[in-house]
Amino acid sequence: MRMGRLDRWVSVRFAWAAAVVATALVGLYIIGDVSQHLDDLPRSAGQRGWGHTAYLLSGYYSMGIARYLFEFPELVFAGAAAAVLVGILRNGEAAAVQGMGRSLRRFVLPIIVMAAAFGVLQLAASEFVVPRAIMLEEAFRAELLGGRAMSGVVFPAEGADAVVGVGYAGEEGHVSDMVVIERLDKGFRFIQVEKAGWDSSGRIRPLADPRVLAQTEGAPQPGNRLEELNAAPAAALKLRLLSPAALRFGELAALGGGRMLAELGSRLGALPLLTGTVLAVIALLAKTGDKPTAGRGVAAFLLVELAVRLADTASVGAGAASTGIAAVLLGMSAGIAVLGVGLALFVRMPT
Repeated sequence: MRMGRLDRWVSVRFAWAAAVVATALVGLYIIGDVSQHLDDLPRSAGQRGWGHTAYLLSGYYSMGIARYLFEFPELVFAGAAAAVLVGILRNGEAAAVQGMGRSLRRFVLPIIVMAAAFGVLQLAASEFVVPRAIMLEEAFRAELLGGRAMSGVVFPAEGADAVVGVGYAGEEGHVSDMVVIERLDKGFRFIQVEKAGWDSSGRIRPLADPRVLAQTEGAPQPGNRLEELNAAPAAALKLRLLSPAALRFGELAALGGGRMLAELGSRLGALPLLTGTVLAVIALLAKTGDKPTAGRGVAAFLLVELAVRLADTASVGAGAASTGIAAVLLGMSAGIAVLGVGLALFVRMPT
């Protein structure tokens, strides 16, 4: 499909609406989060100075924003689609284009293409961007809040052979009770560091002698690589301290079990889920006629978003009760179902 002037106009308008919606959501997230830590910021500034505290805040929130925008892009895209469609219908722009012989479905096609393209980007980001962003977000939060954070943190572990480091925030930004899983030729071992800190490059360095907690050895099973044998315990620690979003595809598969395989399927179904959500919002608003209100736009957005969240939760829950490829397919089922419903509504909407 060759993009004409009208397609570019719709694309630019949708991109601007998406930027506005994303900015509003990000603003609400920052305001809500900052309000919970108003007492911690002056204390951090007194210890490190306002300059370094501002650096930690910028790192913490930039990672959090990247994480949530890639985890829940349908909030942005469905909201932007609703805003654009309400605008073009109320202002008569859709009627003018229809008078030129172009259908409403063809008119909004650039929006759907952009949503599908971002769905592909979201799939890649769930493997390469979101897990790293979550780890760095928690690292910034631990140094910023010090001993008052007191929640599990996964850090980029020091050393080429280290799999992962886990610890709790200590006083003055230090990390206490840090555990590193280290690869061996035949197995792995758990090493405890009572205290660790950040160096000038932002990496974790032990401040006390490490102590071996446990060590396992055993010949790798035929056909399995050592990395695959060692992935499960590291992934289990990440899952316990953070969330499934912090795990890469290989880590989800290494953990196995219905819940993790369903999460894997849900992640693979992100593309049809996002595309179907945008299709459904557009189709519902098109059925309201040429004078939709902002209230109807918000109602369509909230209705579709609620249905999508419930469907995704239900599909992951159903997959958790299954095993193997069935769990993966059940996890994907919400995305496929939402895309099917969105397409059915889209082809039946007034043109």
